[in-house]
Amino acid sequence: MNHRPSWRGYHSSLWHGVPLLALLAAGCALLPASAKLPAATPTVAPVPAVPTGEWQAAKAATLAAINAARADAGLGPVAWDATLERVGDAFCAALLAEAGLGHVAADGVPPYLRALLAGENGFHRENVASYDSSAGVDLEEVEGIALVMLASMLAETPPDDGHRRTILEPTATHLGVGVAVLGGSVRVAHEMSSRGAVAWRPPTLVVRPFDAARLGGRLARPWRPTGVEVLWEPLPEPRAPGTPPVRTYAYPPVRSFTSGSTSGLGPLGFTRPDDAASLKLDGDAFTFVWKAGAGPGVETIVVWARRNASERALTPIASAATVVTPDGTLPPALQKWAALRTP
Repeated sequence: MNHRPSWRGYHSSLWHGVPLLALLAAGCALLPASAKLPAATPTVAPVPAVPTGEWQAAKAATLAAINAARADAGLGPVAWDATLERVGDAFCAALLAEAGLGHVAADGVPPYLRALLAGENGFHRENVASYDSSAGVDLEEVEGIALVMLASMLAETPPDDGHRRTILEPTATHLGVGVAVLGGSVRVAHEMSSRGAVAWRPPTLVVRPFDAARLGGRLARPWRPTGVEVLWEPLPEPRAPGTPPVRTYAYPPVRSFTSGSTSGLGPLGFTRPDDAASLKLDGDAFTFVWKAGAGPGVETIVVWARRNASERALTPIASAATVVTPDGTLPPALQKWAALRTP
């Protein structure tokens, strides 16, 4: 006997405004199985880029509905991004292959790192939703399922409105929607980015311990770079079979915050031969130089900015990742996501 279909949504709702604090995510949502599919797809002004992978109709409808919701909230539209689409598609496919749920597949790689490895340079957020039914899913139903997921997220109310806050993040600029379908199961991911760089010189993707690393770029007006955080975490480890889904996630702990030319590095449990880091600011341009940590791990670099000199709050507007390994080679679990980079 077929069971009633159901879906679960997992979101990233990231606090931002002041550096030196972990950026947290929390909560999940459940859509009633009796929810009706929408009769029509909302329309908004076209954006320059469009979905190019599979399930284009579902992705385009989701983009249109998100931009309609943002317009209703007085926010600007997000543009379609092919890199975020590839990341979302690959992640949703991995979840389905494992019959998985949540933000992290069996390889243990967190959402922001998947995006950064693939070449993203904005500050990343993610919503994930799943739909499962033993009755199977008609191809024509996928668009409606994706829109029902989105409608439920937008209907959330505080304080349990993380999906909604991710969709309506004021600084968000780009979106990629991932979709995967297998039998009666559907996985959908909203890969959102607040992308403020108009010129970008990323650091080397993989380095050895204590190697010098360099990041540079220029931010779009009115953003002005103010400081750079280095976050640190161990290399991802595979998740054990039967591990509960990752329903929420957080960015890794802060190892350092550097403002201007002032060094802000701290040891965070390992010894460093040189505590120097340098951040050079020139209007909307910046150059950051630092040394990688003493052992294997992932260093996520977040660029914080202000819109004007009188604004007190800082906003994360660009990011990058450098992987530290003893031999300077990228672990296989991370190579999969780096392979999504455009040539």
